[in-house]
Amino acid sequence: MYLSVLTPMQQEAVIFLARELIATDDAITAKEQDVLDQMVREVELPMPSARYLSSHGAAVEALTTGKARAIAIIELLGIAHADGEYGEEERCYIQDLVQELGVPETTVTAMENWVLRYVALTDEAKGFWFE
Repeated sequence: MYLSVLTPMQQEAVIFLARELIATDDAITAKEQDVLDQMVREVELPMPSARYLSSHGAAVEALTTGKARAIAIIELLGIAHADGEYGEEERCYIQDLVQELGVPETTVTAMENWVLRYVALTDEAKGFWFE
C-alpha cells in the first residue's frame, strides 16, 4: 500500500517482517502469499531478498521513523487480515512487534480498524470487475 514512500532498507525490513508474520502459524494461505507477492512487486525487490537485512532485530532497527513504523504495522495488519483469519500466532507476533517499535496500543487499534475497512472496500471493489 505505502511501501513506495520508504527507503529501500525500510522496504526490505517490512517485507522481512511480513515473511516472518505469515510463517508464524505454519500455514501460508494463497491470499497471504498474494499480498506478499504484491508487496515485493511494489518495491521491485527480488524474491527472496537480503540486500540489507539478515535478522528480525536488523529489520526492526531499520524502521527509524514514525512514518516507517506506521507503514510497517499497517502493511503487516493488512497481510494478517488478507485471508479473513487473524490467528492467535499472527496477533501475538504483531503485539510483540508493536511493543518493540514503541507504538501505542490505541494507535494500533485505530490502524487495525482502518485496515479492516480497507480490506472490506478492496473486496467490494472486486465485485465491479468485469470478467
